Formats: sequence, structure tokens, C-alpha cells
Amino acid sequence: MNPCAIALNNSRTTLVLYGAVLLVGITTYLSIGRREYPEFTIRTANVLTPYPGRTTLQVEKEVTEPLEQAIRELTEV
Repeated sequence: MNPCAIALNNSRTTLVLYGAVLLVGITTYLSIGRREYPEFTIRTANVLTPYPGRTTLQVEKEVTEPLEQAIRELTEV
């Protein structure tokens, strides 16, 4: 027996079954507990150090590297 032929010959039954499966899927999706998807936080920090009149190497050596080192020592980041 060909399932496609059966579905085409019984179109109303096929539509009712399709609607039932769709309804069950939607209600199941809406009732999924949120514990299955726990929240997690990605802890990052951006260090932007504008220092007019200095070269990028000077800014990196004098400001950015000490800041990054201090930030790495923080437990939250």
C-alpha cells in the first residue's frame, strides 16, 4: 500500500491528523521546562584606551597591558 495514495484519497482525515500533530507539537513546545535551557553568562571585558598624542605601542605598553593584567586577576572576568 502506498502511503501517499492513502493520504490523497482521505484528504480530510490527513488534514485532521496534520492539525492534531501540529497542535500537540505547539503545546509540547510551550510546556517545555526552562531548566532544560539553563542561562549562562560569558564574561568578557573590552579594554579601549584612547591616549591622544601617543603611538599605539606606547599606549599598549603604558596603559593597556597593566589594565589587562589587573582585569585578568578579577574572579568575575
